[in-house]
Amino acid sequence: MNVILPQPVIELGTEQLIPIQIKIEDDFGFSTLQIGYEIKRPSYIDDKSQISIFPIYISDPKVLSQEIKSIWKLNEYSLMPEDEVHYHFELYDNDNISGPKKSISSTYIARLPSLGDLFASIEEKEDKMVDELIMRSNEIDLSLIHISEPTRRYAISY
Repeated sequence: MNVILPQPVIELGTEQLIPIQIKIEDDFGFSTLQIGYEIKRPSYIDDKSQISIFPIYISDPKVLSQEIKSIWKLNEYSLMPEDEVHYHFELYDNDNISGPKKSISSTYIARLPSLGDLFASIEEKEDKMVDELIMRSNEIDLSLIHISEPTRRYAISY
């Protein structure tokens, strides 16, 4: 199993989507591909972690080498700022001779930014917009100067 997407650590956006792209190969085909995950709340919230499994559809389990693409929608888990989802991929093969085997990926982390992170990001975007507006305003001022120069010359020559 070769996980192409997602990256090992990602920050979730407002859509709370994780694109998944995994290359799988086996001599016997596959029975199951799933995500084992745990939702971890910030330490200041007295809440137990939630551990569960999310299945990923394999269109043809008999194909020995394939690329699986999917999107994991986390918005249904009611995640809050600073929550983290720690997860790994589990792949089971169809080996009925010596018994099915399971392959487990390394652990991945998807986190929701804190409110402070969100405010800092918004503030940074605002600063960039203000800088851009100032630059555009200066460009307009220069253009107006260049446009008005020929008019002044004609006004003087009369």
